[in-house]
Amino acid sequence: MFLAADFRKVVGLMRNADGIIIVLDATRDFLGELRELVETLKQEGVLLVKPGGRVVIDVYRTGKSGIRVTLMGKITDGTIDDVRKLLESYRIFNAHVKIYGEVSIDDVEQSLFEATVYKPTIIFINKADLAKPNPSTIEEVKKLLPGVRVLVGSALTGEGLGDIAPQLYDVLEIIRIYTKAPNAPPAERPLVLRRNATVRDVARSIHSELLENFLYARVWGSSVKYPGEKVGLDHVLADGDIVEIHAKG
Repeated sequence: MFLAADFRKVVGLMRNADGIIIVLDATRDFLGELRELVETLKQEGVLLVKPGGRVVIDVYRTGKSGIRVTLMGKITDGTIDDVRKLLESYRIFNAHVKIYGEVSIDDVEQSLFEATVYKPTIIFINKADLAKPNPSTIEEVKKLLPGVRVLVGSALTGEGLGDIAPQLYDVLEIIRIYTKAPNAPPAERPLVLRRNATVRDVARSIHSELLENFLYARVWGSSVKYPGEKVGLDHVLADGDIVEIHAKG
């Protein structure tokens, strides 16, 4: 059990993390403990399940006039005028409200007071060598956190540990890209980029001059039709691709 101060430090780390791995103990009441943790994190503004919508409010102190609402989704129980009235009731008269997905007026109000963040999450149920989790309990975990990956294994025996890294890459939506110089083998360590990254992103990650002097790139991997295919800056890459960039000079 965390002390209050320690737990707030952990929540702060969660807010700054790209994703979260929650390790549960199969020999304990892990479902009950998980329920308590999920509720506590929700109160702290950390969501483990991707929300159906979100609200971003930029409040202007000077230089702007009026409340502007950009709707990239819908308000389930109100109108844009209701949003304006809500902000004005809090004496906010100059702001830009951006609504993504489906949100309620309560969601808009909540966004005024706290910054709620969503963190991609993996659940790892540990000590499966000592107590095999009941399949029905695992299903309850999945119902509690829809869409969250649930892995079962043992840190002692190594069971399931090999599944963690591939699942992390998937939920974090990142890919590994290996670079190479002409007539040289690929680098041992990859660049880690967001899914749908392009050759432009690779060139920019290496050096700005490489992007400025870019001529073309050759790519080996699943994103091209044949090995060493010649591509441009806007070519979308796939996990494990090898990229060789050719530039002026």
